[in-house]
Parts: sequence; structure tokens; C-alpha cells
Amino acid sequence: YRLRKERGLTQADLAIKIDTTQSVIARMEDADYDGHSLKMLQRIARALGVRFCAGFFAMRGEYESVSITQELIGDAEWPTVVPTRVD
Repeated sequence: YRLRKERGLTQADLAIKIDTTQSVIARMEDADYDGHSLKMLQRIARALGVRFCAGFFAMRGEYESVSITQELIGDAEWPTVVPTRVD
């Protein structure tokens, strides 16, 4: 919501940019909605000109975890795997 507004886009404007409908954007911006797909979040990030990052982290008490992020800029994709330690 915040990034869309900062760029002066309406929900309908963003929907056109990512080839979906305004109602899909409204649902994505709803704080109670939990059906976000990574593909849709990537499309939105590209349209807004920002990076999309997702990660997996071990729960407390686990010895080691792996954080995986995918940064998207335009059409370029760089997956990065970062081993981390959890104490």
C-alpha cells in the first residue's frame, strides 16, 4: 500500500501494470489476507521498482539455518544463499 501510494498509483493503475484486476490488489493490501503467492509478490515488486526478498530462518534452539533471499531488480534475478548461526 505505502509503496503504491508513494509512486502515485491507484490500485487500478498497479493492477494494469501487472496484468491483474483491482480487486486482486485490494485483497493483497488487506492485512487479514494470507494467500500471498511469491509469484504475485515478485510481480508487484517489479512493477513498483523495488527488490523482493524472502527468507527461511531456523527457530530458536536450532544450531544452524540457511537464509535464502531472492533480490529482483527489473528483469534480473540473483538468488543468494547465506548460512547463518542461531544461538
